[in-house]
Amino acid sequence: MTFTTAPFAAPYEAGNRLFRGTRWRGSDDSYTVDLGDGRTLWLFGDTFVADEGKDTRVGSHFVNNTIGLQTGLDPATATMEFRWEDTADGPKAFFPGEGEHHYFWPYHGVRLGDRVLVFAMLVGPPSGQRHDSGVWDVVPFTVESWRAFWLDGIDGPLVEWTVSRADRVPSDAPGILGASVLLDGDTLYVWSYRDGSSYLARFDAAAATVGDLSQAEWWEGSGWTADPQRAVPALTPSTTEFTVHRRDGRYLLVDVHSFGVPETGVQIRWADRPEGPWSQRTEVYRIPEASREGVICYAGKGHPELAGPGLLVTYASNTGGLDDVIWTDESLYYPRFVRVDV
Repeated sequence: MTFTTAPFAAPYEAGNRLFRGTRWRGSDDSYTVDLGDGRTLWLFGDTFVADEGKDTRVGSHFVNNTIGLQTGLDPATATMEFRWEDTADGPKAFFPGEGEHHYFWPYHGVRLGDRVLVFAMLVGPPSGQRHDSGVWDVVPFTVESWRAFWLDGIDGPLVEWTVSRADRVPSDAPGILGASVLLDGDTLYVWSYRDGSSYLARFDAAAATVGDLSQAEWWEGSGWTADPQRAVPALTPSTTEFTVHRRDGRYLLVDVHSFGVPETGVQIRWADRPEGPWSQRTEVYRIPEASREGVICYAGKGHPELAGPGLLVTYASNTGGLDDVIWTDESLYYPRFVRVDV
């Protein structure tokens, strides 16, 4: 199966205003969850949060996750409210960490009944060694495992939402569960990432809605199995985060993949079933920031619940170990919209 025609894609600059003008001063990851009634939940990773009255990233607090509530479907005209936890010691992450050295980066999520289920990466201390230049030999963090959370009160004001741990989940999933989540009829599909590939689990949506995600079935190449040891990759190669949604009777996957800096772009793939087989990647947009020295671009996501000219996609930009650049250059580290005519 091949789908090789590259659709038109271009920046959607009008939508980028959604992330500007508040104490929230930029983040990455940027998954979305459709809440209905013109409301959308945003899930963000590491985030800059300024003090009251400050309109600059310099001197901001750095928290490991935040959320946002968009009201209105077109980001060019919608409003956005952000939330983290304000404490006497300053802003803290919305999803609380585990102990002093472990924190969460949100993965994808889904609305189930009157709650939202959110998967998250459990991130621990760095691997490798940091040099005086600020550059790490390996990476300044280690993704150790995953957790899942429930958000309640989601039809009320954002300030009243509560978060709790989802406990009835698979205990032996291959990889980090939650790279992408798709509710498709009576089935909840959840992709997990491990070592450059993604595995696919499916759950009964009715059971998941009442809090039971303990009975997963895994794609094993020709069918489904309850034994996670028999699971095989459903997507190879895979990025660590992506989105899958139904579009025109097929399944569309969006991510950002680099074929070598600065050849980094938004990619799409098509499949007739969630488990694939998937088409080869088709690049639809070459990311201009990736041509800047030291800049990395990643975290491509599709946002089919949003309204705009075509499918709206976001990507993230960062500077790796060049922390001084990220703190002062606010042209980077905000989600940026691209419109894709698919």
